[in-house]
Amino acid sequence: MAEETSEKYNFSHLKKLGPYRLIRHLGIGGMGEVYLAEHKSGEYVALKLLLPSLANNRHHIELFLKEINLLGAIKHPGIVRALDAGVQDDVCFFAMDFIDGYDLTSLIDGDAVSEKVALRIIRETAVILRDVFKNYQVIHRDIKPENIMITSDGAVHLLDFGLSLAQKHNDEYNCGGIGTAQFSAPEQFAGAAIDFRADIYSLGVTLYQLLTKSFPYDGSTEDIKNGHLQQPVPDPRNLRSDISEHTVKIIRKAMGKKSECRYKSWNRMIADIDSALRKISPDSRFATIMRLPGMKRNLVALLVALVAFGGLIFYSHIEVARKNIELKAANLLKTVKTISKEDCQEALKILDELPPEMPEKFRTAVVEAKLILNQKIAEKKRYDQDIAVENALRDIRHKSYILEQQNNWAEARKLWESQLKYHEFKAHDRFASEAGRYLEYISVKALNN
Repeated sequence: MAEETSEKYNFSHLKKLGPYRLIRHLGIGGMGEVYLAEHKSGEYVALKLLLPSLANNRHHIELFLKEINLLGAIKHPGIVRALDAGVQDDVCFFAMDFIDGYDLTSLIDGDAVSEKVALRIIRETAVILRDVFKNYQVIHRDIKPENIMITSDGAVHLLDFGLSLAQKHNDEYNCGGIGTAQFSAPEQFAGAAIDFRADIYSLGVTLYQLLTKSFPYDGSTEDIKNGHLQQPVPDPRNLRSDISEHTVKIIRKAMGKKSECRYKSWNRMIADIDSALRKISPDSRFATIMRLPGMKRNLVALLVALVAFGGLIFYSHIEVARKNIELKAANLLKTVKTISKEDCQEALKILDELPPEMPEKFRTAVVEAKLILNQKIAEKKRYDQDIAVENALRDIRHKSYILEQQNNWAEARKLWESQLKYHEFKAHDRFASEAGRYLEYISVKALNN
């Protein structure tokens, strides 16, 4: 296995890097420390700083720059985008999208993950890897729970392409076992050439751990290596008996010892997952609502509140039920106020399905709950437009940055002039103000160059 950087370096003395204000440490990613930072525009980003011990090594700097270029080239909603890069006080850094969510390790450390939820997460990850490989001939090389993020709205994002391989270049990184031991394919340990099937293997290991909360092979580095190279794939049902045969077959196929024994394409793996999802017994009503862990739990709470009240709807003549109506109505309103904006439409559907026969106080609470949900929906529409504006500005800034680096200030000015005149958000206050400031700055630069 090639060396894996686990060094920690204290960058706490740094308060600012270029236009970024460092806020807090997020973790270690690839060859650098990652911080939450705020751009002077108010935009939050994830800022990766190259470790000082690697900054003097030309090979590592080339890898670091390669990650920046790679992220800048890949356009996919499931991949974080590179936004900016620079050097200050001998610290190499680059900014990328900040993903507000949690990685799969938090699921593994928590309660048991349902089989359907685990398969859906793995499926979404496989789709991202398929698309990136198809469009950019890039594989990840370090698939593991820490690099799979789930946002608050349930979207899956893949992190840390710093160890990725652009196969089309067929360069020196074609071989060698860069990755994390517990999730590495046998050929990575052997230092052999690898392709997308190494990622399939690692995703199979991730599915195994997500379901069992254990590694298929553990112990010393040598034990782990021997396990991946020589030991059969352990049956996850030895640790969790409720896993279906369909999912066991997916794990075994993905973790074939020889790459030619694994799935021959991402589409075949995705098709098997889809088939398994259809065959596995349906989740309960509550589990179905929770498409992904951390998602829609408040909708489950809403259903619990309504089911708990259900008996009162039809037995309100009973004295004990009448005494609880007011409390149940208050619980309903309390629950509705905690529902995320993304889930409001589905919450409204749940309320709309209630039978008309209900006590007056509860009916009043339902009406108020619907008003709260509709207000949240309106707020989300405004928020979504603000996000779309920020994304549009970010894309234009990126194009402008490329032109600026080429000292092509005239074209950069034309770019901003055109956007101010023709962009769909030209009438939006934030867009017009920000684009106007950039145009003013670029125009001054164009005159002086």
